[in-house]
Amino acid sequence: MTIDYVTLTNTIKALSEAGKVKLMDKLLDNLAHNEIPKSEKKQKKKDIAASNYAVDLNDMEVDEIIEVLQEIQLQFVGEDGDGNDQEYYYYLELIDRWV
Repeated sequence: MTIDYVTLTNTIKALSEAGKVKLMDKLLDNLAHNEIPKSEKKQKKKDIAASNYAVDLNDMEVDEIIEVLQEIQLQFVGEDGDGNDQEYYYYLELIDRWV
């Protein structure tokens, strides 16, 4: 599975806030060691946000990440039952990138 830098770091932050230390540590390890080499043209740019990573997780770990993100996302459902908060859509986008 390939995940971009922004998704990876935002997921690490969410896992940290949820107290999921083991998963967070696995993603931090992937962040430190699994950057996918960029083409020569892209290497000239030192923009880490444009980096992608080969994330080494099993299906159960990915499912757990998705569940944590969904639990956080549900905190932003309005009284009307709709996700009308920016945070709701922020987590929806993170979830989509892990699916």
